[in-house]
Amino acid sequence: MGSSVSSKREADDVFGDEAVQGELDALMDVLTRMDEDARNELLVSKLQETTQEALAIAGEEEPIRLLIASPESAGVRIMDFEKKRDEKKKFLKKKANGKSCVLVKNGTIEKKFTCGDPKIITLLIGIAFGQDASDLGPLDDDEYPDLQIFVDDGDEEDVDDGSDEEDDDEEEKFVLWQMKRNGQSVRNFEFKKGKKAKKKFANKEESETPCILTKDGELHSHTVFEDEKKNRVMLFLIGLCFGAGNMSDLGPCNDADSPLCCLEPIEQEDDEVRGILGSNGVDDASDDLVEQLVSWKVSE
Repeated sequence: MGSSVSSKREADDVFGDEAVQGELDALMDVLTRMDEDARNELLVSKLQETTQEALAIAGEEEPIRLLIASPESAGVRIMDFEKKRDEKKKFLKKKANGKSCVLVKNGTIEKKFTCGDPKIITLLIGIAFGQDASDLGPLDDDEYPDLQIFVDDGDEEDVDDGSDEEDDDEEEKFVLWQMKRNGQSVRNFEFKKGKKAKKKFANKEESETPCILTKDGELHSHTVFEDEKKNRVMLFLIGLCFGAGNMSDLGPCNDADSPLCCLEPIEQEDDEVRGILGSNGVDDASDDLVEQLVSWKVSE
């Protein structure tokens, strides 16, 4: 009897979908009315069919990704998971330790799977969006005004986007990034002439439009504001460019002198623990190991 209970639990885990479970119930009803040979033949056939469907569904699932603000790994750590329970356990651990992180599941980020500083959350969602791993999540949801930055201001888009299609003697590529005025997404303008790109950026800066100008895949210029929401738009744009490979680092997010600096510095305790590990020949300790050792040290 214990074996049948265990088998049922395993079946519930594998065939948890209501439609599949209903089909199995109907199948069991038919099986009880059939002779043994026909029953075995049908059972094997339906088991193969259901298994193939389950494998197909599993293959279509989006990857589960956890993005964590980390002073190691260029300011952000990205982890992918295959087992669904592992990522939730990791997220809750980071949340309990006061870390800023977001969890991407099925191509989106739910508000309940974000924690920490709203500025860092905005940056991390920008990175996930730039990687095509997630949509805008709570940044585009008016139910969460503390995180929302994408809002339709009612203005029309520029007729002349300023893009430069002409060849230039200099082999440079300037790209201007800004949020669309309808608040739906982000647009970019490409330039081959630096003079025209810089003029376009200056006009955006004068009109107090959050934007970034990159040159050959590196940050060239960016706007900065006293308004926190506009600066969060900037953090999203920086994250997007970094996630899409248009910036090699997170620029002002790691610059203590910039109003856009938001990444958490290495705590003194972390530094001390890493020093102790280093003196004992451990130079590449993971963030998780250091966090655990710090928590033990603090609790002493």
